[in-house]
Amino acid sequence: MAPSDPTPSSAASTGSSVDTYTHGHHASVLRSHTWRTVENSAAYLIPYLGQGSSLLDVGCGPGTITAGLAERVAPGPVTGLDAEPGIIARARATAELDNLTFAVGDCYRLSFPDDSFDIVHAHQVLQHLSDPVAALEEMRRVVKTDGVVAVRDADYGGMFWYPRLDGLDRWMTLYQAVARHNRAEPDAGRRLTAWAQGRKSAEPPFVDGSVPLRIEKVVEVKYGSTVLVFAPMLAISGILGD
Repeated sequence: MAPSDPTPSSAASTGSSVDTYTHGHHASVLRSHTWRTVENSAAYLIPYLGQGSSLLDVGCGPGTITAGLAERVAPGPVTGLDAEPGIIARARATAELDNLTFAVGDCYRLSFPDDSFDIVHAHQVLQHLSDPVAALEEMRRVVKTDGVVAVRDADYGGMFWYPRLDGLDRWMTLYQAVARHNRAEPDAGRRLTAWAQGRKSAEPPFVDGSVPLRIEKVVEVKYGSTVLVFAPMLAISGILGD
């Protein structure tokens, strides 16, 4: 029996138990999240999904992307992680694959040993975090030396529409203000390179962290989104489809 829809929570559906998830868990948000698949939201990662690979999906939400990833790497073990227990209960209720498990956890304190996974994936997660560099450090810690950390994030400042609508313009201004009040960064996409290089600030003066990643190439995807695939000491970007 499927659980009832979880109520909105202050815990981010991103794997962090200390940050505020601006979007909440209203049924309308969950409808959007359950629409997501590997094909429409993580196609750039498909070339890296080898059969038998182990994978951690950070901030998995209802787990629809996670399930698609598990299908592609089977029989490799896949773990979907989220900070919101109600969302994890929902994901577990629909999980049908033997190699797929879901767990409640915190992206700042991943409960896995070093070098645990071939792939660590996070979709639309870093934009909701107060310390995305710290989260990347944890992802780097648990990925194997020859593995990859793959992230995709929105850039609200890069979104546009035509014809211009005053209501949507006001919404954008309000959303950015609320997100930043919650110590998050809605324009995360343009900052992924800096964060991967350990820069807690994307603008001078830079405050360096310790993520040992080197960026070779970044490809920005149209309509306000950026995707990157990081290897522990090397980063390659991928283009997400339309």
